[in-house]
Amino acid sequence: MKRACDPPALENAGDRRQLCRRVSEGDLGTTVEESKWFHAEDHEQDIKDAIASMQEDDRDLHFLDLFSASGQGKRTFEANGYAAVSTDIITNPLEDITSRAGFFLILQMAMRIMEGGLLLGGPPCSLFIFLSSSMHRRSPAMPRGDESRRAVRLSNLVVDNCVVILTHIIPRGVKFIIEQPLTSSMYDMPSFTRIRSSSPEWLAITTYMGCFGHTMMKPTRLVSNMTSCRLLTRPRPPPEAFPSDPDYVRYTPAGAAGGRHLHASAVYTPAFTFAVLVAWEKEFPRM
Repeated sequence: MKRACDPPALENAGDRRQLCRRVSEGDLGTTVEESKWFHAEDHEQDIKDAIASMQEDDRDLHFLDLFSASGQGKRTFEANGYAAVSTDIITNPLEDITSRAGFFLILQMAMRIMEGGLLLGGPPCSLFIFLSSSMHRRSPAMPRGDESRRAVRLSNLVVDNCVVILTHIIPRGVKFIIEQPLTSSMYDMPSFTRIRSSSPEWLAITTYMGCFGHTMMKPTRLVSNMTSCRLLTRPRPPPEAFPSDPDYVRYTPAGAAGGRHLHASAVYTPAFTFAVLVAWEKEFPRM
């Protein structure tokens, strides 16, 4: 039975491209003016009240594919008999984690994950990676970067609101994997460091998306509270197997920068999401 919080599919790829142009800023997106951005950390009681109103019997999901316009993880889990949903502002503007309504919609999805279920999420990385360092200006001393820039403030809000959701699902026995390019400084954000210090199961591994069929080598860092996430570790493949793709990276006199199709490099391959499924299955039967 279709639930109100299941994201409706767009009619065709043209609709999706049009929506992407309307709401996104690179790989970021918001549907509301900054004055209406929802800072979840400031609304803890509202969040607790919303969670208290949810029924334990509604925990019917094995998997949530968060920040996934492609829905590849959802398809992989569903094809193997598991209940799964995906969410992304590009495919459904109502699923906007920066708006109040969107945040609670995504929170409702996360609360549906059953004990031992999995949340896989790759928050937008464009304002955290090395290629954009001249813009975001993040450093160990300034992990939130140059917040005089609206896009940096937006990227920080997306991460902070994502972490709030994690803090509420972890005590419910939910597993998570958060994915970022290896050069991303997202895990140095204060919200992430707080959740890391309170989670003794915190695990960080390095892998390469090129080993899962990606066209880029893409060194990647995964953080998780799932021990079997170690099974996703892969050794560095030979560089010659991955020639530079000008659509992903462009080179200027000032150095390397993101190409016009850099956002497409974030799409998970079927091989990667299947490897996630296999790793998760190592632990789920014991729950």
